Amino acid sequence: MLPAIGQPPYGFLSAMVKEGVAMEMYPRDPKPVDGNFTLVGRLPTAEAAVTIHYGAAGKAAEKRTFHVSRAQPRPAPCCEGSGPSRNWPS
Repeated sequence: MLPAIGQPPYGFLSAMVKEGVAMEMYPRDPKPVDGNFTLVGRLPTAEAAVTIHYGAAGKAAEKRTFHVSRAQPRPAPCCEGSGPSRNWPS
């Protein structure tokens, strides 16, 4: 942990919709991430692909694309953190 002192925090930088429509996504601003991360929003279409960018000091180091669908159930509590929650309001 000591090597991280004085370094910009690694975390969420942005989320972009690649396919479909997802609206009102939060957080909107960069947030430090240490462990699980939650992105919430509204999904007015049946499904969408959302790409989340992670990094530090405004520079993306990693990105992951999640396919979300209103038809897929939310993961069980034992499985949280293994993928995105898929219960998006319309």
